[in-house]
Amino acid sequence: MADNEPQETDARVPDSGIPEDSEPHHSTPKLHTPDITELEGSRPEQTKASFTDLLKPSDWLKAVLVVTSPEARIPAWNSRAPTRELEMLTPARDSWVTEREKQVHRRRQNATKVVRDRASTLEREQRDLKKPKESGDKTKQTPLSNRPTVSLMICVLISFLLLALVWQFMDRNGEGQDYHKLGLSHYETGEYEFALEWFLKDLEVQQAKGHKANLVTAHIDVAKTYRLLDKTDLATSHLNTALQMAQQTDDQHGQMEVYFCLGDLQREQLHDPRTSIQYYKQALTLARQLGDRHEEGLTYNRLGMAHDEMGEYQEALEWHQKALKIHQTGDQHGQMRVCFWMGDLQKDQLHSPSTSIQYYDQYLALARQLGDRREEGLAYNRLGLAHSDMGEYEAALEWDKMYLKISEEIGEKKNQIAAHTQVGNAFRLLGKVDQATSHFNTALRMAQQVGDQHGRMDVYFYMGEIQRDKFNSPRTSIQYYEQSLALARQLRDKHWEGAAYNRLGRAHYEMGEYEAALEWLKKELMIRLESGDKAYLLTAHENMAGSYKALGKPDQARSHYQSAMTLAMETGNKEKQDVIAKELASL
Repeated sequence: MADNEPQETDARVPDSGIPEDSEPHHSTPKLHTPDITELEGSRPEQTKASFTDLLKPSDWLKAVLVVTSPEARIPAWNSRAPTRELEMLTPARDSWVTEREKQVHRRRQNATKVVRDRASTLEREQRDLKKPKESGDKTKQTPLSNRPTVSLMICVLISFLLLALVWQFMDRNGEGQDYHKLGLSHYETGEYEFALEWFLKDLEVQQAKGHKANLVTAHIDVAKTYRLLDKTDLATSHLNTALQMAQQTDDQHGQMEVYFCLGDLQREQLHDPRTSIQYYKQALTLARQLGDRHEEGLTYNRLGMAHDEMGEYQEALEWHQKALKIHQTGDQHGQMRVCFWMGDLQKDQLHSPSTSIQYYDQYLALARQLGDRREEGLAYNRLGLAHSDMGEYEAALEWDKMYLKISEEIGEKKNQIAAHTQVGNAFRLLGKVDQATSHFNTALRMAQQVGDQHGRMDVYFYMGEIQRDKFNSPRTSIQYYEQSLALARQLRDKHWEGAAYNRLGRAHYEMGEYEAALEWLKKELMIRLESGDKAYLLTAHENMAGSYKALGKPDQARSHYQSAMTLAMETGNKEKQDVIAKELASL
């Protein structure tokens, strides 16, 4: 039976606005927030004494550094502490400034508790002071550092410093912008749940302000994040809201962005490229009206991708060439994207990995020229896949290792998962099972940690491959293929669903369970008929023919072999024509 192996899904090239799928650098580390017991300490007298010298503005700044430091311990601090030690708190203070809003809220709550507790202390001290005065016992009067006036000063000072700092970062005038930036930061690192949290807060702020243009952008950001979390209903709802607002205010840029996003949702999540084309064409019309050549080029790219997925490769090629023509006017980023998609078209649809390498080489050169490490990594990814398709597994492994290294340097979690999966698969194809298994296990662990369902789907598929073709255990492989299939269905990924049907059919065939194999292969054939990809359709007919032949049904086998032969001739696949001719002669 014929193999029909898909390639790993991986991060896409960003197009506009929020990047499509990936990430720079590191997630914000969680910082410790001292609670009230830490602020007060176990020795209140020492706490109060520590702040008796805070009479000058320079000392107030030192206090701010300490109070806002994640490592702050007020009882241990004194305004006369060495300057070097105080300066060491500055990085912690700067980190705190960018920490989550809940940290700020918690600080505000702590400050409120400080005020309340200080007030209670003041009342208690007033009572304590009143008693010795009434008895005339001057020896029991409170020392200077503990007198009510000093305690009041300490109370007001600490509370004011905390609250002033908190409200500085809670200023509503800049709050939405900060939320938006924080959302983008998490989005770009693939932390979509965190990104969503910030984008929703940004949306709330923009709703309070009532600024329509910003509201449109906020709804689009939320929708894009929901889309990548595979929450298509919520994504669609926010996009429809954004479109309605953009139409009401005649915001053509907003409308263009919404149509673009709706096209992406239809094509990538709902796997309906035909519907996506309608949205992309609406976006294209607006881009032309606005004279936005950049967006026009991006839309040409998307139209090429949609036709590509429908099996209409000539139309896809024409759209990509239009995009390339626009971007050759000096837009090197645009040229880079077109080289990427032209390479994918040659590799995945026209099944010409050697030609795709030429485009990927151009893509890599532009990425290096622009100093774009993320795009450089994706070029390594594609070069590894192309060499693997050509059976050049050693070369593929070298590119895959470079992809893994750069993904780890940048901190892109999803790309690290894809890279470990690719490296593992290269080792598998080289017969190095232990190394392959190690990388697959790493990829699976990371995918589970970050909730990357596509990553899990890929890993389960290739773990099934190891069981079937290296350990000769088709029964065990079925368990992995079924897990991959369940995720493919959940993600509505027809391509991987078809691949899982193919492998389940092969596993049952190898176990001699030809009827079961035939049922799975029929499902694969239906998927391939829907996609229109002739290469995969050829393989599906060939596998069906093999199953019917094994069941002793030569007429049905002959029919499918003839269909496969027609497709082999249409695609110019001479090797397949020879194989199928021999099978037909044997019936």
